Amino acid sequence: MAVYNGQATAVAKSNTIMNGLLEPIALQVLHDVQSENPLFEVFEREAVDTAKEIEEIIIGDANVEEYDADGKTTLSPRDTWNIARYYNDYEHKVYSTTKYRNEIRSISINPENEARYIASLVNGLARKRDDWTYDKQKTILKDIATTYPKLKAATITAGDSAAMGEALTIAIRDTIDNLRFKNFNFVANNIDNETSTKFKQRAYLEQIRIIVPYKVFNRLNIGWLASVYNLDKTDLLSKIVTIDTDDGIVYVIDKRSVFRYPQTDEILEQENAEGNFTTYFLHVNAMMGFSPLFKFAFIDASAMNPATE
Repeated sequence: MAVYNGQATAVAKSNTIMNGLLEPIALQVLHDVQSENPLFEVFEREAVDTAKEIEEIIIGDANVEEYDADGKTTLSPRDTWNIARYYNDYEHKVYSTTKYRNEIRSISINPENEARYIASLVNGLARKRDDWTYDKQKTILKDIATTYPKLKAATITAGDSAAMGEALTIAIRDTIDNLRFKNFNFVANNIDNETSTKFKQRAYLEQIRIIVPYKVFNRLNIGWLASVYNLDKTDLLSKIVTIDTDDGIVYVIDKRSVFRYPQTDEILEQENAEGNFTTYFLHVNAMMGFSPLFKFAFIDASAMNPATE
């Protein structure tokens, strides 16, 4: 069977009738390797323009006490608790690429292709940034689950495909409901913590995101899950993010529990007049991380991963 997949190098052809003159390339087709970060909306926060440190504060609830008809303690203060976390761990990455003017002109068969090639070359800086950020964010999610095993909401046991899909759908529903109630559950601050105030937390439905490996997503009963919350499928799907991990871990989180604060995202260029080339640098300084003050849960659905079946 013939495979028409071309070859890695050009086949130079000479026209024998036209005295061996080299035949030109007929068409030059340029393609970008497109990038997409499905976790962008989950992590991204406002830009940090000045200074660096982020202070995050949970303002405690009021006190409750028995009614005192005599008002003996009316003028005494009623202090409540606050919890603060501070974040300042930024990563400064530099992405670079070089534009060689003479070389690009020599390989372009028309001015439009030359401009297209240069634009794609520079846009490749942002594509690489997005790829690196996405990989880092997947690692952060995995690290949270590894560091805080008590945040696990459920484990799906091995069985037939339909039964596992139903079990996972129910587990996601139960976890969403738990996140929506104000309680101590799934708050990392409250786990094995004897030195800090434990507090009740909740997430609103619009703040909850379900992050699912795409191999597992196809087993979910989206229609049934949407009906539980009186949503149409489109509304529910806007809360579901599919990612390309192979561990079968499903995350049900308050999106405030993870973050990316960008500070610098700037392209600079450096001309080399003697060599007739320009190098572009994309400087990205951003902080990504996890807030233990908000709800974060995960479900071990590794038994549903087709790679393990």
